[in-house]
Amino acid sequence: MGADRGRRPWAAPAFIVGLPLAWSLLAGFRFGQADTIYTAWRGGAAIPALALDEIWRVITAPLLHVDPVHLGVNVTLLAVVVIMARRVPGFPLLLVAALSAWTATAAGVLTRPGWALGASAAFYGLVGGVAAAAMRDRAQRPLAGKILVVAFVAIALGPGDRPAHLIGLVTGAVFAYLPSRGVVSRGLHGVVLTLVLAGVGFGLMHADDPPQRWRAVNTGESTLQVPDHWVAAAAVGPCAEIYTDGLRAACALSAAQTAGLDEQLTEMGY
Repeated sequence: MGADRGRRPWAAPAFIVGLPLAWSLLAGFRFGQADTIYTAWRGGAAIPALALDEIWRVITAPLLHVDPVHLGVNVTLLAVVVIMARRVPGFPLLLVAALSAWTATAAGVLTRPGWALGASAAFYGLVGGVAAAAMRDRAQRPLAGKILVVAFVAIALGPGDRPAHLIGLVTGAVFAYLPSRGVVSRGLHGVVLTLVLAGVGFGLMHADDPPQRWRAVNTGESTLQVPDHWVAAAAVGPCAEIYTDGLRAACALSAAQTAGLDEQLTEMGY
């Protein structure tokens, strides 16, 4: 019994850090070197056009990373903040991570265009939650300063989706007040785990979308995987060729074009 009790505190941390890692590696293994949109679509990323029809993507989007660097940074930051969170007695770790990530993802999908994916919202949710919980305990207040330093380093590593990060930070601080023990806590944990299993289940079924429903199209310097029913559209900006279904559009850019477009979007405040 003593050994079991000693292992239990690591169940939630292992789940929080391990699930995004496993899901992203699974997507990379199943879809190989496919382009980003193909992997995002079939890997469970969220997008406004699918917000109501495929609401399960709110669960899978925080688990998916289509770039190894993005995955490595987020998993590392999650591991750091989870270790710090374990120093706060009675902190509802799993509830804060999951609920803040889902809230930020849903808000991002409903308020801005583009794909939503990655575990950074969960990271910022834990940052806000640990800071709020630490400030309630005089002995733990130095931890609040330390974890905010970690957040500053994370922001310095890359801007990411700032609105989603801010929402994660605020909601994490709110969810930190949820109970970590008792009947209510067990009920909330049961709901969260059920939603995770349901989201992952729908995501796995969607990932089995038959390959023949997708096709490779030439877009200048490279090829792009798009659903079979998408059609070519007029070129816009740096995109030599665009494919769309009327709601969503995709084009492939070279590294130089991508860098230039990122600079333009930054100057415009995006």
